[in-house]
Amino acid sequence: MSDYKEFRKIILKHTLNNIYLSDPETYEILYINPTLQKSLHIQDHSEYKGQKCYQLLHGKKAPCEFCNNCQLTRDDFVIWDHYNDYLGKMYKAYDKLVETKEGRILRLQIAVDITEEDAQRRSLGLKVESEQVLVRCIHTLSENVDQKKAINRMLQLIGEFYNGARAYIVEFDLQQGLMSNTYEWCNEGVTEEIDNLQDLDIHIIDNWLKEFKEKGSFYLSSVGKNLDKSSLEYQILAAQNIESLIAAPLIENGEIVGFIGVDDTMRNTAHVDLLTSVSYFVLNDIQKRKMVAELERMSFEDMLTGLQNRNKYMHDLKKLEKEQLQTIGIAYLDVNGLKKTNDEQGHQAGDDLIKLVANAIESAFPGQAYRIGGDEFVAVCPNIVQDEFEQKLEIVREKVGSGATAKASLGAHWSAEVLDLYKIVDCADEKMYEMKKIYHESNG
Repeated sequence: MSDYKEFRKIILKHTLNNIYLSDPETYEILYINPTLQKSLHIQDHSEYKGQKCYQLLHGKKAPCEFCNNCQLTRDDFVIWDHYNDYLGKMYKAYDKLVETKEGRILRLQIAVDITEEDAQRRSLGLKVESEQVLVRCIHTLSENVDQKKAINRMLQLIGEFYNGARAYIVEFDLQQGLMSNTYEWCNEGVTEEIDNLQDLDIHIIDNWLKEFKEKGSFYLSSVGKNLDKSSLEYQILAAQNIESLIAAPLIENGEIVGFIGVDDTMRNTAHVDLLTSVSYFVLNDIQKRKMVAELERMSFEDMLTGLQNRNKYMHDLKKLEKEQLQTIGIAYLDVNGLKKTNDEQGHQAGDDLIKLVANAIESAFPGQAYRIGGDEFVAVCPNIVQDEFEQKLEIVREKVGSGATAKASLGAHWSAEVLDLYKIVDCADEKMYEMKKIYHESNG
């Protein structure tokens, strides 16, 4: 029996777990093992004799609000996880009641330090959560045709991961030395700032650019403490009531072309990996969509005149056909004498004549003019009053002339009813051919 007592002493002395006995009614500490004594910087029994468990172990003046004395029995351990902010440790506690030989009921606690294990678990959980959000961001960008909708949804996912007030993308115009907020998501109750952050001098964030180059991303924990209050950088952030932010650069061919940021983050601030990882996919998506937009623009633009071409004309007519238009004006132009000009003066002179007519119709109908054939132009003006339409036609006539010397024949039709859009277009076309006939008759 004495051997067992010696073994118990050895175990209690050398175990790495914290163990104590207390009176569950008075909370008085009766015993703590050497491991716990070391954690509390106690040398011997006399230093804790008469102290309460809530005083000695938790630094409190009254019983702990989470005390579970009333739940304990002599049958089984009550097992629970608890962070002791007084000791700065996370423990898995095993609590039960034990009876002494004298019949006294005491509380026994064996506390296993799981601080490192808990940190690893939390880190792993955060990493898994971060990777899940990253996958959702990638899917959002790839599955949505609408670029603005896709990127705004992705920003929402990022903003919610960090529990931030606002998530956004800023793109640089390196030639002009300017930067603009191009996409933005705001949490509930947060004011939008995108309109206030356009065409700003890139040099405002020189410190950020330095951080991007040195660290790849950064966390600004306190705007008030970390920035010079006389700087424009501070003034812009303070005007938006921003207290903190995290940001990661958008890098193209080794050059910083913008950044993605989150303001006033409330969680996961030490985990900027998500922002860094998603920045690649954001930039790739923006570049891809810009390329598609440029190809679409080229497919809709006449290369000689810069006007919209026949493809765009047909595309826009189909859209207008579905709309409820109140009025519409159609103007047709056909270049006069183009073949003769080409034959006698060369194709450059013919191109110059086409450009002259293009400039005439575009000056009167900006953004509404199309070159739909080699020598044909049309302007489409939805919901325009008749007087305004006539004034625009007069501008065209002044530039292209009239009668036998006209550089182009003009035919136009305005209608107060838009029941059949294509019929109205045909009316303008027919009037143009009437003018064309008069021109040819005048010129033999």
